[in-house]
Amino acid sequence: MRHKVIAMNPYYLLKVDPSIRISKTVHHPNEFIVTFGGTYHQGFNWGLNFAEAINFATDNWLGLVLKAKTCNCERDSVKIDPEDIF
Repeated sequence: MRHKVIAMNPYYLLKVDPSIRISKTVHHPNEFIVTFGGTYHQGFNWGLNFAEAINFATDNWLGLVLKAKTCNCERDSVKIDPEDIF
């Protein structure tokens, strides 16, 4: 799931692990959707659209940077040196 190659029915996951929280929403023009660190999300478009994603973090997320693992299964994976963030 990490490489955006699969879309999964979230209700199947809920059957596997009832503690998983599922939210769904419709994104309207001029609105922002925020997904928090450590969460998986998926979406689909219902027609012509322009989409943009921006990755950002608040100060309380900085502690997670040092715990994050770099993916090594793709040769061209994005790699960021955590020390550069600090």
